Amino acid sequence: MPENWEPYVLIIGVLNALGLGLFTLCYQLFYQTSKPYNRVYLLLQSIKLNYVYVIAGISFIFQLFIYSRLGGITGFIETYESRGDGEGFAGFGLLFIISEFFPIALMFLFYIKAVRNEVWRRPVIIFSFLLILFITCMFFGGLRGSRSNTILTLLHAGMLIHFFIRRFQVKEMVVGLLFLGCFMYVYKFYKQGGAEAVTQYSAGTLDASEDKYNFNMMEMLLTDFARGDIQPYLIYKYQDNKYEPKMGETYLGGLMHFLPGAIIDKDQLTTKKTAATELLYGHNGQAMGFYTTRIFGLLGEYILNFGYYTAFLIYLPLAFFIAKLDKWVYSLSPADVRNFIVPLWILFVIFLFSADLDNTIFFFMKRMLLVIVMLSLVSSKYIIKPTAVRDGQ
Repeated sequence: MPENWEPYVLIIGVLNALGLGLFTLCYQLFYQTSKPYNRVYLLLQSIKLNYVYVIAGISFIFQLFIYSRLGGITGFIETYESRGDGEGFAGFGLLFIISEFFPIALMFLFYIKAVRNEVWRRPVIIFSFLLILFITCMFFGGLRGSRSNTILTLLHAGMLIHFFIRRFQVKEMVVGLLFLGCFMYVYKFYKQGGAEAVTQYSAGTLDASEDKYNFNMMEMLLTDFARGDIQPYLIYKYQDNKYEPKMGETYLGGLMHFLPGAIIDKDQLTTKKTAATELLYGHNGQAMGFYTTRIFGLLGEYILNFGYYTAFLIYLPLAFFIAKLDKWVYSLSPADVRNFIVPLWILFVIFLFSADLDNTIFFFMKRMLLVIVMLSLVSSKYIIKPTAVRDGQ
């Protein structure tokens, strides 16, 4: 470990500052040269909502099947707690993608009701819905150790309501953020020590001096959201290692990792975990018998591939992507059902900064792909005149 972290933190700060400057300049160019979209997707037939009910029903059945396979909710929690013994939820990935879609379907039904009926926009109904949604999130996947499964769904709902249904007051947003912060803090005890740790924390008997429980909110924000620990450490290891940059191989490996094992030998792929293990430990992970599970973020994965001198260039494709995305968002009409996915795109962009490519692909597959399918099932496409397309500029 470095005796002095300041030089490495400064390098990361400079790289981000240069990247943001490049992003600002290129975003305007990409936005101005992008053409607005001229399609609108409308839900004109209420009978098409039956597709959503069917999807929700399938998701509910899948969740019941998972609980039955694992011995109910108690068995589900015990399975999570035994993950360190080589057990856990291996093989349940696809099932989780389907079973944990139920809260999203519930949210879409509420969104349609609230847009069409003013009664559903009353504060008491909105906050009652958010409470029900939170409980639903905990039942549908919230107990398997992933805070993001619940947090991202609640943020999606909050932004959806704020942008398209009813503007939240500042004090309401503050209360909501405090609730999410408290949930993240308490849930980290469950993530580290299971249900017993939460019980001990609630009773005031938890030994907070243990390393796995010795954390605070600021540390969580800097590590889980900003990668403020691992990215400077990558710079440090670069100066103390004969590591050869992978020149984009981890991006290709991240894409190919999602192909079936019958098509490709995944053990031969150069991925983020193989490259990072080599850099952090100076040895091949296969020879050592383990790979790092750290997440390095947008800037960190670039460093694994191309070094850190030009890491600010990762903001260039980001500017292109966000400019195109903004043009699409500003082209949506108020009645377009695709407004439902706008908060997810916002969360996706935020997620990009703290995630690696494989995590980003999984985020899209789990949280967005089924939403896109659902919206395509319930809506009909129409072409609108260019003069009717609204622009945000």
